[in-house]
Amino acid sequence: MNIGKELGIVLNLIVPNSIEAIEFYKKAFSAEEVSKYFGPDGSIMHAAITINGEYFYLNDSNENFGSFSPNEIGGCPLDIWIITDDADELFKQAVEAGCEITMEMDNMFWGDRMGSLKDPYGYNWMISKTIEKLSDEEIEIRSKKFFKEMENMS
Repeated sequence: MNIGKELGIVLNLIVPNSIEAIEFYKKAFSAEEVSKYFGPDGSIMHAAITINGEYFYLNDSNENFGSFSPNEIGGCPLDIWIITDDADELFKQAVEAGCEITMEMDNMFWGDRMGSLKDPYGYNWMISKTIEKLSDEEIEIRSKKFFKEMENMS
């Protein structure tokens, strides 16, 4: 049984329909399916995919186990970051697959180019690429300027 990674930390995404979600993540983020196993009722009890070389597990929502998707509980308590060399292309691909843009791609004060999305299952995705290597001091100066500009916009 290949359930995925042997050591480390892996996010387990709870979704209403894992089979549908796996196909969506293939289109949106070029995910690769590793494995999937069905429970006696035909639902997915465990599936593994990789995105950008990192493992993610999935399983169907199941009230008996207290497993609910973000959409079923009214929001997502985390952001999933994908750091990649082709951030703009992956962002566009995810939008074309059906992700909702929550923040357009833009250059950030800390040296990344980044945008954020929400997938149909309620998960938040941040797509980023480092475009500048900055010192802590440079980031601090830029952050002060950024927040001052934000304050002036209010």
